[in-house]
Amino acid sequence: MLIYSRAQDCLWGDGMKRILMGIAAAATLGPFAAVATPIAIQNASFEEPAVSTFTIASPPGWVFAGFQAGVFRPSSGFFNAGFPTDGLQSGYANVGSSLTQDGVATIFDGVTYTLLVDVGRRKDRCCTTLSFEISLLADGVSVASVDETDFVGGPPDPGDWKSISLSLVGDATLDGRSLGIELFAFENQTN
Repeated sequence: MLIYSRAQDCLWGDGMKRILMGIAAAATLGPFAAVATPIAIQNASFEEPAVSTFTIASPPGWVFAGFQAGVFRPSSGFFNAGFPTDGLQSGYANVGSSLTQDGVATIFDGVTYTLLVDVGRRKDRCCTTLSFEISLLADGVSVASVDETDFVGGPPDPGDWKSISLSLVGDATLDGRSLGIELFAFENQTN
């Protein structure tokens, strides 16, 4: 879930789908709200299109670039029971690939934007190493990012998901620019 608040307000967030790829979303952005307000992220949980296994294509609302990315419907062979926690599917990206969503909101001076993401670490042999970067973009340029070293208490164990967040405080240099999200994988499948 992506939320914003004025710099003097508290930051709040809900668990997001698995992202590198799964983002939960809601509501709309208003630049002068007094409390944290959710910002809608199109297809945040990657439930479109519905798949039986996976796709190699841009999910609705996202742009895929690189080798391989799309929507994945995990089974017990890949993740422990109870995951994903938001929906039945997740987004994924493989070596050198990304999913990007531009035009999520307009950045305003003095407003804090916080993105919460659940990242999944597969338990099968192919994909147990996590190496990714999640970025907030201003007009397509990264202005804030996190990676696998930024989890509180370390990354998720194989078969599990864990939340990670990043924040951006709008300033005069970013005021009026378009806010976007990029989910990038350096290694085999990050979900």
